[in-house]
Amino acid sequence: MGRRRDFDLLRVICSIAVVYLHVAAPALRQTANMGVWHVSNFLTAVCTAAVPLFFMISGALALGSDKTADVGDLLKRRLWRIAVPFVVWSAIAVGCLYLRDGKTVAYGALVAAMVRPVITPYWFLYAFLSITMLTPLLRRLVAALDERGWKYLLGLWLVFSVCSSTLRGFMSYSAGQWFGWYAPYSLSFLGGMLGYYLLGHWLANLKVTVKAWKFGLVALVSVLVIAIGTRWASIRIGEYSEQFKSYLALPVVVLAVSLFLLARVLWETKTSGKVLGKLAGASFGVYLSHPILMDIIRRAASGETLLQITTLPIQAVYFLVVVAASVLLSLIIQELPGLRYLLLGIRRKKG
Repeated sequence: MGRRRDFDLLRVICSIAVVYLHVAAPALRQTANMGVWHVSNFLTAVCTAAVPLFFMISGALALGSDKTADVGDLLKRRLWRIAVPFVVWSAIAVGCLYLRDGKTVAYGALVAAMVRPVITPYWFLYAFLSITMLTPLLRRLVAALDERGWKYLLGLWLVFSVCSSTLRGFMSYSAGQWFGWYAPYSLSFLGGMLGYYLLGHWLANLKVTVKAWKFGLVALVSVLVIAIGTRWASIRIGEYSEQFKSYLALPVVVLAVSLFLLARVLWETKTSGKVLGKLAGASFGVYLSHPILMDIIRRAASGETLLQITTLPIQAVYFLVVVAASVLLSLIIQELPGLRYLLLGIRRKKG
């Protein structure tokens, strides 16, 4: 059986969406041009589901295979496919910090790398590496669960992680902490991306009879709730708020689920062509390379003045250039045997 088109399309789309999230960040933190703010707010509301979808796809694939229950296979092969790019890209980021900001900043980032990412987007690697280490145990867990057990497990995540986090956003800090990660009953081990990882496996095996347009409608309504809620929350606190764009916000969960199932209904039975397979294989590289390329491109274009990405034309050009550079770099790396393992975790050429 060939590569699944639904998963490959989602990978490609989500990698591009993550780039836009970071490109649009400056426009969302200014109020001088509200037209740009509203456009960026709506588009980032759509793109917010990208990272949850990455974890859902990974869970659907990893937890659906008996091979992942083998601890020996994890330690010999699968763990290093994440750990090696993690170390190499973190080292590259430290090197860039050294060239840009000097020895002190680079050294500080290197020392702190054990507990926090060298650059913010690399938090994904910490979470993904941790979940990968748990996968042999998770595979054995999900293989033993019946439908009732699944509903209970995902219900715990929904109530104590998603709903508690969503409620906390509507409360003051002192009240909100009782409904969030700080509460003693928060079951934080189910929090965040682990819930999405498990959810992806469950949804991948769920019998779906709903029409595609209904999932599309739910996705559209979710995006509108996220965008309008973000505007309301930003006015409420007097600055840009990500309350409705948190990965544990209920509207984001609904959006991610609806898009995942929409892709399943439309393309699950179809396989990817060669081009799509290559682009999907490059998605990890796009995620890893784009933060560094964003800084390089921005400085190359504006020098020490550091161009502000707060107008739609500049944002669009910047976005397209970063996407093109990230995709091209990742496609080139795929063709280079040594580098593709160090930078992408790929031993053999794909696509």
